[in-house]
Amino acid sequence: MPEIYPVTKFRFGVTALDFEASFAQISGLREEIEVVDMRDGTDPFQVRKIPGLRQGGETTFTKGVVTNPAQIVNWFRSMKRLEQGFRRDIRIEVRGREGPQPANGHSRPAYADYKGLPIQREITLISAWPSAYEMGDLDAKESEVALESLTVAFDSMTVNHRVSQSPLV
Repeated sequence: MPEIYPVTKFRFGVTALDFEASFAQISGLREEIEVVDMRDGTDPFQVRKIPGLRQGGETTFTKGVVTNPAQIVNWFRSMKRLEQGFRRDIRIEVRGREGPQPANGHSRPAYADYKGLPIQREITLISAWPSAYEMGDLDAKESEVALESLTVAFDSMTVNHRVSQSPLV
């Protein structure tokens, strides 16, 4: 029986409508359903928990500053101006390890990304818009990479398992 390894968290890609970007870190991938306490007058001495409103979240994307591709800065700028089309769906692909080649003669599975690595999860942030931009600390005594962060708010999130094409959420 082949060994099954968990998916690592260091292989992922991001696409947002008109641009594809590389990020060093993505944090805050979370969506919530409010928990409501409820009790009818005829219930025994117990409070029940029922689902309430669904709430989107905020996710932060962090990347190294590069000289030319300024898509995230331009997107934030368009939000500040309230230009039409500032809301976008953002697709995050969590990629797995290189797997065996399929027996059907194809060079890679249909659910694989451009590098041939299988996509294990596809997370889509629905109707996202930039809510904060941050340029990381600058220090003349450090040789670390300069980082910038973009925080986006979103209405909802879907998570799909690409291999079976069945949604998890």
